[in-house]
Amino acid sequence: MGPPEELRARLARCGQSHLLRFWAELGPAQRGALLAALPPGLDEHCRLAAAAGARQRGPPERLDGRMEPLPARLLGSVRRSDPAALERWEAEGLHQISQNKVAVLLLAGGQGTRLGVSYPKGMYNVGLPSGKTLYQIQAERIRKVEQLAGQRHHCKCTIPWYIMTSEFTLGPTEEFFVEHDYFNLDRSNVVMFEQRMLPAVTFDGKAILEEKGKIAMAPDGNGGLYCALVDNKILDDMKQRGIQKYEPQLRHHVAIKKVPYIDEEGNLVKPLKPNGIKLEKFVFDVFQFSKNFVAFEVVREEEFSPLKNADTADKDTPTTARQALLAQHYRWALKAGARFLDENGCRIPEKLSLSGTEDAPAVCEISPLVSYFGEGLEVYMKNKDFPSPFVLDENKAKLLGNS
Repeated sequence: MGPPEELRARLARCGQSHLLRFWAELGPAQRGALLAALPPGLDEHCRLAAAAGARQRGPPERLDGRMEPLPARLLGSVRRSDPAALERWEAEGLHQISQNKVAVLLLAGGQGTRLGVSYPKGMYNVGLPSGKTLYQIQAERIRKVEQLAGQRHHCKCTIPWYIMTSEFTLGPTEEFFVEHDYFNLDRSNVVMFEQRMLPAVTFDGKAILEEKGKIAMAPDGNGGLYCALVDNKILDDMKQRGIQKYEPQLRHHVAIKKVPYIDEEGNLVKPLKPNGIKLEKFVFDVFQFSKNFVAFEVVREEEFSPLKNADTADKDTPTTARQALLAQHYRWALKAGARFLDENGCRIPEKLSLSGTEDAPAVCEISPLVSYFGEGLEVYMKNKDFPSPFVLDENKAKLLGNS
């Protein structure tokens, strides 16, 4: 029995007749699964893939004419801001958290393939002295900022944590959180959901068969977030919890953080706003449609160290991520008045100027449960000597605070 004529004609129109090549060898269940995997927009998806492939094979396209500098009025900077203004914004953020109006949304659909592991990247351990994974660090930061907001406003507050996974990472991520008792977060406040999957295609725009009756699928890019929020009723959940998508007093519908970007020749690249079409969807594609948009430049060494590659690469590796975090914690400790000793009990010379890609003179890791961004460390560390390496966790903080 051949495939339905309507299906055959539809696939022929969009150049995908090869998907029916093994139809006669498939059982009823396999045929049903193949039909279910054909998305309504297959024609458009494959057409865009073919167009992207043609551009890839052609001469390099210069995008200068399709990019515009971000207006100065839309670009702020932590370095150029008045300290009093920074304090006001921090206070407003903690106030919003205390009102249960803030949520954390994490995009966690990627596997650690480039890191050399088969499990989700959030389960990865970059080699910190504590052995904490990326998921644990994030969970503890959420717990700490809940605590900071609650203490300031004398209340108990909650930050829901929404985690967008993919078909490949949902199961392992759920199991990992269960195994670690959700890192002491309330399970009802950790909401996992899947992003959409799209057919994997060749540069000629042909959908790929993974098996005779199965189309190869891939996550639809981080820009698939918006559809996934609707598909999984996450927006409804946010509304029910009282999460605010826009606060009038903040005046902006979208506010993003950015770090200074230096190209391979050492030149500072100014932020641009895109003006064109891409095949893959990105989170920032929708920013141009925002009524009020602002970018705020932060200090790279304090807030950003990407983890993309295995340690065999030159940058964005577990080593550079670990170095950046430990260097930050070392600076926090010195600012709080700590002193570090080597294995012979001799004072280690202080060095405050660190690039974030080099080892600090002393190894000091500070748990997010003790300090969110370097605050409040004086009570534990001022005028005290510590060995290297040293991990300041909750238990040690209690001992030091009472000493």
